[in-house]
Amino acid sequence: MALRDLILDAWTSIAYKTPLKDEIEARRSGYQAKSWLPDRDRRRLAAYLILAAYGSNVARSFISDGDDTLENREYGDAALIIDQVLAHLLGESQEIVVPGAELAEQEDDEDADLAQSDDDKDARRISREVAERLADRQEFLRQWAEDIHLTLRLVDGEKNSVQYGDGVYLLGWDSKAGRPTCAVMDPGFYFPVLPDSIDTYAYPEKVHFAWELPPEDSRDGKTRLRRITYELRDLVETVDIDDAGELVVTFPENTTLDKNQRLVREYPWAKGAPSFQACYLTDATWILDDIDDSDIDALSLEHASFQYDADGNRMEDHDLEIDFLPVVHVPNTPPGGHHFGQSSLAAVLQLLDDLQNADTDAQRASNTTGSPIIGVSGTKIGGDPTNRGGGGRKLVVRGGEVWELGADGTLHTVDTSDQLAELREFVGSLRDRLSTNSRLPAAVLGTMDPSKVPSGYAMQLSFGPLDAMIRQMRLVRSVKHPLILKIAQRLYQANGVLKDGPTPRAEIRLGSYLPSDQAGTLELVATALDAGLISVETGVQMLVDVGFPVDDIAAEIALIQSRDFKGAGLLADATGDGAAVAKYLGSKYTEGLTPAPSLNLPPGPPDGPPDNLDA
Repeated sequence: MALRDLILDAWTSIAYKTPLKDEIEARRSGYQAKSWLPDRDRRRLAAYLILAAYGSNVARSFISDGDDTLENREYGDAALIIDQVLAHLLGESQEIVVPGAELAEQEDDEDADLAQSDDDKDARRISREVAERLADRQEFLRQWAEDIHLTLRLVDGEKNSVQYGDGVYLLGWDSKAGRPTCAVMDPGFYFPVLPDSIDTYAYPEKVHFAWELPPEDSRDGKTRLRRITYELRDLVETVDIDDAGELVVTFPENTTLDKNQRLVREYPWAKGAPSFQACYLTDATWILDDIDDSDIDALSLEHASFQYDADGNRMEDHDLEIDFLPVVHVPNTPPGGHHFGQSSLAAVLQLLDDLQNADTDAQRASNTTGSPIIGVSGTKIGGDPTNRGGGGRKLVVRGGEVWELGADGTLHTVDTSDQLAELREFVGSLRDRLSTNSRLPAAVLGTMDPSKVPSGYAMQLSFGPLDAMIRQMRLVRSVKHPLILKIAQRLYQANGVLKDGPTPRAEIRLGSYLPSDQAGTLELVATALDAGLISVETGVQMLVDVGFPVDDIAAEIALIQSRDFKGAGLLADATGDGAAVAKYLGSKYTEGLTPAPSLNLPPGPPDGPPDNLDA
């Protein structure tokens, strides 16, 4: 490939494979993409095809075209990488959290009367009311997530992100269930029309989902193309001519004209801030033979048939009465201006190829080692030993069989055990390189002998590359996952289920993912607490992070303090405040306990320097 033909993008590391090579070779190899695909997406979909083959253990189809293709061995190394990266990305738990909701669980401050003014008391009360509303919204979203099995959808969507580099979620309103639904879309169906902007992170304002419907699914036996388009554009009136030849102007629902005679609409989540835009949906189907090789951006609606929703609305430029695209694209890595992410397999595909070849060679060597090649010379077994032209029987190696070779007969075997040992060592070195370059330590891939781990601290150090990779991947999700919950809330508002008002931020908190040395962490926390270097809250949080079964940190601390008589004694000696000691231990019986007396200290020195500095 000439240097001028080099393309640097998310799929450069896969470009040595046949489907991504030049068009002539791709056509000859049978990987020519569909004619309706935009040119900008052909390379991406070819990469998805290759990555799907690796994840399904049929990547040998892209290694050689000879009859020996089926003999290539694939032992699931690519699938293992995908599964392990996915498991560590999602962590041990996935929890919906609305920041601020945790304040509603705190007990009322018993010293609230010490507020300096009535305004302080009002502010304290208002903030608690806000926290309670956030807690209600958090519980509402958790129930919605449970109803639609959001966690399982996250597993499907994030597996697409890890394997292909891109995951796509499509949200919509389910009128039968009365709630938003979240569909995981195949990234190969996703065709965004990217904006021509210097801001490469800008969201597209038009997105197509397109796929072919096989002929057996239609009555006439013809292949069809279905395209669902979401487009964000300005609100406009519809102009038509009635039967009398009069112009009829129809304005979109719930719209008004502003002072500049421009159509605007107030959405429930942005009261007082009218919007000029709306999202329009078109769901159409074409017979593939009628599209004249036009790509999906240029398909004519004249030859299309349209879908209808549950209310009988024709899905042609249908106003969804929202001002956003209900689509969330999750790249696996920061897109870096390309919009699309990079697969976790991309950087190690050639390593996986070499590992397949080495495994195949090792398997062939093991055949000749277990059933060695044997040569017999000087006689015919089963014939007359002196009659070299006499007949003999075919030799088959069987256990316990005795061959009479005669005086001149000799037996030779081909020993390939040395080559097999060398191949096994080479396979081991490839696995070590694969572990390093995929940033998955041997302990994660299951290839480490636990008895050979020098210490828990050494094992923790080996997780450094994995930790950096997962943090980077979660950084992308920290931006994208809240969009799913934001869109769900706004769909509820648009359909009158939730009240009007700003949409509070909600997050999907992903749990711990690193194997941990619990005994070492426990010893560290105990030492640090005894030395007064960390707080009890920090210590308990450290224990939670390594897997100790603590559901509620605040409740756990209260239980610890209720039995900490040594700490209570030190508090009593330091303050002499019996009520404070009882509160520390969690006791409600403080009646009759004497608070610590106030200290009457002598007055301090007067302000400024003394008059006589020489004294």
